[in-house]
Amino acid sequence: MENQNSNSEEALIERVKAFLEIEVNANRAELTSATRLFHDLGVTGDEASDLLVHFQKEFNVDIKDFSFDDHFTWEVPLLWPIVPFYWPLLLNSSFRKQVFRSRKRTDSMLIPLTVADLANAAKTGRLLSHSRN
Repeated sequence: MENQNSNSEEALIERVKAFLEIEVNANRAELTSATRLFHDLGVTGDEASDLLVHFQKEFNVDIKDFSFDDHFTWEVPLLWPIVPFYWPLLLNSSFRKQVFRSRKRTDSMLIPLTVADLANAAKTGRLLSHSRN
């Protein structure tokens, strides 16, 4: 029974690897269960957001309790202060806080989200944020 269970877990990890190969153009042969989405694959911002939405649909996973900001940074346009389109947004204090918080974050501040984490979410049907241990 244990062998069958480990085979199904390995099959699920392979499905997640195939998914990542398509979604983020990752080299499937180089992916392991310990591969980190942000730190190793460079997935961030809109790409990470889109990935999670597609993952939710593909694997029927509930992501409502997942904290994006704990695992990824948002992309911040480099020219946002000088482009008039962004000026009204600068008046919004929550937007400013998000922008400056994202710019202050470093790789070491983010909690890794791995291929194994995604496989576990696919197995349980829920993607939960976990704390740094």
